Amino acid sequence: MMNPYNVLNIDQNAGDQEILKAVALAMRERKYSVKEIAEARMKLMDPVSKAVENFICVMDVTPFLKDRNVKPVSRPALVSSDLDYIRVPEQG
Repeated sequence: MMNPYNVLNIDQNAGDQEILKAVALAMRERKYSVKEIAEARMKLMDPVSKAVENFICVMDVTPFLKDRNVKPVSRPALVSSDLDYIRVPEQG
């Protein structure tokens, strides 16, 4: 699970202008792929997605996801207002 704040090297209080500057800097540094940088930008520019990322960054959900074998659901086309959906396998 990618942390968009780490990709863009910004804190959670960054505004839209800071995010755009960080995107340009990240593209020049080439530390991450263009796809990862674009995904980070999309997540942080959308208010709902940014709130989700802030929650995930505060709550370390990585151990939970690994223990439960949770996988993201693939969807054909996403718009910026969509959230990433997670499918939890049935236990039986």
